[in-house]
Amino acid sequence: MPSCARGPSSRKSFSEGRSGRRPVICAVGEEAFATLVDEGADALSMERFGDRGQDIGIHCAGGEITAKDLLRLEDTLEVDASGETDQSSPAAELAMHTVRRVGSISGATELIPIAGAHIDAVTYIGPGGLRFAQRLAELGGRVKVPTTLNSQSCDRRRWKDLGVDASLAANANAVGDAYLQLGCDMSFTCAPYLLPSRPKKGEDVIWGESNAVVYSNSVIGARTEKYADYFDICAAIVGCVPKVGVHVEEQRLPTIVIDATKLIRDHLLPNLEIEESGSASKFEHGFDSFFPAMGWTCGHLSDGGIPLILGFDELPSVSSDNLKAFCAAFGTTGSAPLFHMANITPEANGR
Repeated sequence: MPSCARGPSSRKSFSEGRSGRRPVICAVGEEAFATLVDEGADALSMERFGDRGQDIGIHCAGGEITAKDLLRLEDTLEVDASGETDQSSPAAELAMHTVRRVGSISGATELIPIAGAHIDAVTYIGPGGLRFAQRLAELGGRVKVPTTLNSQSCDRRRWKDLGVDASLAANANAVGDAYLQLGCDMSFTCAPYLLPSRPKKGEDVIWGESNAVVYSNSVIGARTEKYADYFDICAAIVGCVPKVGVHVEEQRLPTIVIDATKLIRDHLLPNLEIEESGSASKFEHGFDSFFPAMGWTCGHLSDGGIPLILGFDELPSVSSDNLKAFCAAFGTTGSAPLFHMANITPEANGR
């Protein structure tokens, strides 16, 4: 466990700390976390030390666990981003503060420009999310890059015909209206990669929505992390993101190989009876479930790594719809925002 040079400190129990105005958010590791859960909050005490109280010691029966308070980390960026981004409004200042804070938590030393954004948090999940978007608009926020929106909670025009509750429809439309006021495009789709504005290979973007993130990275070759709701709009307003994760070339390399060649050769190809007539073939009908099933399986097997998947180039064809289904399923079980499919996806040609 990490050790820290101690300065002035203050000590209190976690039960006392819970009544404070500012939470403590830290990363302690899986083993230490299990210890803390077993001990229970009432048996723990916490001590702050360091120049800004950024270092904490958590005292328990098993000893002391040291960690960093992620809300008090020092800014790690080596550039003055204020001179590189538009901070002409209070919303832009707030957005840049958020982007820099996330960069520090991620250990980034650099911000990079983005070519576009896709906002995930358009679904109404409560008054907090609605108020956040409205407040950014009130503070003069405007997106700096082309920005698309995910689907709303209900149809913006025909909600009454579909039997949607009036109060839900009002709130759902209010969320969409707030993001439109921020300058986002009226797209309302969870598949922005089907739009003409989709990014190009090698472009850095910020996208929410798990299937869209996986498709963007894997099939298009654009670059985006799996970004959290609300951070996405902040980055769209300032037009940059921390240079971490799959925005970095070396972090896009595969870390695990999943070989589906034998499965495809022995069990799929023999059963693909492709008819030469103009009617739909058994191959087409039987293929519908293969890609989502394999996406789910490969995401599960990758265990957080970026997989290089072998064998799909043995198939007669792999369409964009096939890959869309694969990406959607992969995003439900795999935490990685990217996969490579040998001789199919753009960064795996020749592998």
